[in-house]
Amino acid sequence: MNLFIKFLQVASRANRLGVAVTRAGLIVVLLWIGGLKALIMSVVTLSFLVTTPECWVPPLGDGNHGFPFLSGAGRLVIKDAIMMGAAQVTMADSANAYLRKRKQS
Repeated sequence: MNLFIKFLQVASRANRLGVAVTRAGLIVVLLWIGGLKALIMSVVTLSFLVTTPECWVPPLGDGNHGFPFLSGAGRLVIKDAIMMGAAQVTMADSANAYLRKRKQS
């Protein structure tokens, strides 16, 4: 029973995180502030590469471990570099559209 409760807690956190990411995605599409939010979320997630030792391959007896060898968790985190670039492009495009609109009026 205790294991089931722990699973529900983890599933609940994962669901909340999924909702937050989906909201950020919708806001990115609609407003420049969404791009800023996605940029901040990407920077926070990328900081896990520095703060979490599980992101790097552990020493298992061969010479291929540590930096620059990423584990499965590290490869999952590195996708946020692409998301960060997309957020910057979205923010720049939204700012450009805002400035054009402001200049016309």
